[in-house]
Amino acid sequence: MTDHTTHDPTGYEADPEEVAAALADIAAVIDPMERFARAGAGLAFHEACAAELRQMREEMAARFNRGDYGPRLSYGDIADLLLPGRSRGRAQQLVERGRRRLDTASPASPDAGA
Repeated sequence: MTDHTTHDPTGYEADPEEVAAALADIAAVIDPMERFARAGAGLAFHEACAAELRQMREEMAARFNRGDYGPRLSYGDIADLLLPGRSRGRAQQLVERGRRRLDTASPASPDAGA
């Protein structure tokens, strides 16, 4: 089977056995049209999840930077603690994207103004 290990620049990796188990049901579908459709649906679902998770991480990095959960973390602190192997500049990009999203959050948001 193909190695589906996902190498992420943040230091996290998807376990190849877990990936294979998650794909096993789709891979077992005999009909190629059905397998194609299920693969597309799974891809759309996981891409939507990944986009939401990216936004969540960006917002959390911005909150750490402004000190919402304790001492304020600098860009360098965020790079060192949360983004192993990544630069201070990468941490700044992450924080700035999160900050823009937080600045435009609606007042109805549970985290707005936190």
